[in-house]
Amino acid sequence: MEYCDRRPDVIKWSSEELIVPYYFPGDRKWHRYFPDFLLNVRTKTGEVQTWLVEIKPVRQTRKPAAVSPRSKRPQLREAIEYARNVSKWQAAETFCKAKGWRFVILTEKDLYPR
Repeated sequence: MEYCDRRPDVIKWSSEELIVPYYFPGDRKWHRYFPDFLLNVRTKTGEVQTWLVEIKPVRQTRKPAAVSPRSKRPQLREAIEYARNVSKWQAAETFCKAKGWRFVILTEKDLYPR
């Protein structure tokens, strides 16, 4: 949030105020997704764009290793969580395209580059 306040190109922002419905095939139900941020950003050309932003640790944005019958429960949880995230992100991408917005997933590598 401090990042948004300090950025001169961020005109306006809100946190977890928008709901994106998504379907998760894992339980065959509809759910509600609250992306982390909604931003109005002024580009270098002066255009104002709306960005829907999700912030995740980089490890949660990568497909986990295949789960084998002998695998441990944490690996299974990671696989389910990754599948749920993909469902959310696909719904957010579709939602944003329909509105002319941009959907962005940021990780610590984006926020704190070395």
